[in-house]
Amino acid sequence: MPDKQYISYRINEPDAEKQDILVAMLQDFGFDGFEQTDTMLIANGYDGSLDEKEVEGYLSEINAGYSKAVIKEENWNKMWESDFPPIIIEDFCAVRAGFHQPIEGVKYEIVIDPKMSFGTGHHATTWMMMKAMASIGFKDKSVIDFGTGTGLLAILAEKMGAKTIAAIDYDDWCIENSRENTAANNCSNIDIIKADNLDGSVVSDVILANINKHIILANFPDLKKYLSKNGLLVISGILTDDEIDILRTATFVGLKMVSQLERSGWLSIGFQHAA
Repeated sequence: MPDKQYISYRINEPDAEKQDILVAMLQDFGFDGFEQTDTMLIANGYDGSLDEKEVEGYLSEINAGYSKAVIKEENWNKMWESDFPPIIIEDFCAVRAGFHQPIEGVKYEIVIDPKMSFGTGHHATTWMMMKAMASIGFKDKSVIDFGTGTGLLAILAEKMGAKTIAAIDYDDWCIENSRENTAANNCSNIDIIKADNLDGSVVSDVILANINKHIILANFPDLKKYLSKNGLLVISGILTDDEIDILRTATFVGLKMVSQLERSGWLSIGFQHAA
């Protein structure tokens, strides 16, 4: 993908909960890479998918101080090399970049070079999805990873024994990045699909959807449709304030909540068929 460049906004906000709310809002503006520090939120997006006037109008409306920079594609890995520490979830899983040393003492180690894609394990939503996966039996299961981003969850599903995984995303950069990451992790059971919906999917035992509230709500009927009778749907990308809307819609389409995790104001919820 030659000549690509990205826009990086550094938003002054020391409050972690407010940063989480900003992440949820900015995803809807087209941002797909985030880094949270003690003093600011860094939001990155491909300049072809961002309306900068709209973004800056929103930031001005909420009185958020910010700075903006243009990042060329070839500089992205250098940024991540300095800003991407490994993620370790107990003895279950570790996520590191290719330039880190191998991590010992975990069942599953995943190498992710995220570039501009969302899903490195740093954000609370991805962390909770991996934590939820620790209690799921993936052996010989069929899996859909809807909104795969870097391919992280699909890769973890294969390492945990999944037989087939459909990794779905609509963004060209995510498709390329997930292909690179699945190859780096020697995966062979992951089918990477460019799409913005579940049309044509195979009914699966586990569906993973770490996306945002609006996409989840719009796709709830299909999330149920392609979930096997005794299957498990795990979602995240939703704030605690969104729980009522999510549960109401899930009940309407015939799903029941069976598990829930909360982290930094975000939720991950597991569902099964209500009947």
